[in-house]
Amino acid sequence: MPFEGVTNYSSDFKKWNVPRTLGKPRPEAIQQSGKFEGLSTAKQHFITHSGAHPAKSCKPDNRAFLSDSMLDDKTTYRVSYIPKSMRYVERYPTPDWLKQQEEIWRKTGMMPKPPRGMTPE
Repeated sequence: MPFEGVTNYSSDFKKWNVPRTLGKPRPEAIQQSGKFEGLSTAKQHFITHSGAHPAKSCKPDNRAFLSDSMLDDKTTYRVSYIPKSMRYVERYPTPDWLKQQEEIWRKTGMMPKPPRGMTPE
């Protein structure tokens, strides 16, 4: 069956005529019967009581804590640290595959030559 080049989208999903509405119709506004005296429902029913204060916040003040005592900055690591000499560190030989790769990098200019005194003797 050859390809016709026509899709079935237009036949499956037809455009429906939907009337456009601009929201719900609003009810008629309430007609005021008298003059507004500046007294709202909240002012009428929620009366402030004298002597009532807001509770003190439990949140700590946003300031640094100052102490007269010295800071003991000793940690377990600092106390138990023993400096060791680097004189007797065992150096392992460079693997052949890495030597070959470094040589390729040097030839292509991707790796500069190491500075003198940095390679193990």
